[in-house]
Amino acid sequence: GLKAGEQVWIALDVAASELWKDGQYGRTLEIGEVKAHFEDLLARFRTDYIDIGVIHLIDGEEDFNAVFQGDILAYALSLKDKGVIRKLGLSSHNPVWALKAAKSGLLDMLLFSINPAYDVLSEKSPRPRALQSDLFDGVPLDNGINRVREELYRYCAQAGIGITAMK
Repeated sequence: GLKAGEQVWIALDVAASELWKDGQYGRTLEIGEVKAHFEDLLARFRTDYIDIGVIHLIDGEEDFNAVFQGDILAYALSLKDKGVIRKLGLSSHNPVWALKAAKSGLLDMLLFSINPAYDVLSEKSPRPRALQSDLFDGVPLDNGINRVREELYRYCAQAGIGITAMK
């Protein structure tokens, strides 16, 4: 079979996690729940480490501050220092907050919504949940990619931060 960490890497939420609790799918930024969820994931995967620990869904200032100024980032970094996670990642749909996180110098990987449809939208646009016929109304056709997204992609390339595309 394939060997974890060699031919296959395991990536799991390490913080700001999506979780399944009491029959419901949810999300938490509460450090006690984050820790319990991560320990549960390690047990379920029958491993004592993961290759990439992903801080999940940082799409706004409130989430960014809760993670980067609170206990969650410290917890993730302590796991990395102990070798429980090998690389630190973050997921986001918002280029402003993804770029700010990348520029922290702490990330090895970014899970980001690279999509030609998203790339032309303003960074202030809400994340589309469905493709509406008026989604691109008012978007100039000659401007190309959104400038903040372009800066994010270039910064990650220069800093050696891998981007895994979603959506």
